[in-house]
Amino acid sequence: TSKRFNIKEDYINHVSDWFYFGETKDVKLLFSLPLFIANDLDQNEVISPERYIWESFARKHKDFQYSLKWSEMFLVGNAAVFDPKDLGIKSLKLGYRSPFGVNGYHGMWHGDWLNLYYKHNNISNPLTNVYLLGRVIKRIYYWFRNFLVISTLLRIKKFFLRKKLDLF
Repeated sequence: TSKRFNIKEDYINHVSDWFYFGETKDVKLLFSLPLFIANDLDQNEVISPERYIWESFARKHKDFQYSLKWSEMFLVGNAAVFDPKDLGIKSLKLGYRSPFGVNGYHGMWHGDWLNLYYKHNNISNPLTNVYLLGRVIKRIYYWFRNFLVISTLLRIKKFFLRKKLDLF
């Protein structure tokens, strides 16, 4: 459930906390972070656990900057984001819908991570246009399925339930 980094919506450094794998020393370093104390934050500041874990790890580096470009470069240099289906993870509630969560439209897919990797390593990506087209088609499909089909079926069901109740 990593988010595509976006300063405007405060999704910078929001990397999934579902699971990490790698060398033991690296994972231990990632999770050796200070205890979170809510009183240290401004009243208006909200920080997700995912962001807190990753940003605490990033702040251990001397050149840490709270900027979109630095955060993207740090992500592609220290982690890889994969789609749940590629890893064989299936949500019992949502199936293979990827990225998981209600806010899946903001989610970072493996292809998003690949694009960042190519961008920050100055590598041309010949599949970028094909990938972007596929992503747009998937989003249209999810929108159609979730907002048109399911909501319409729920309205029809409510209509018939009301009619059935009115008969008694």
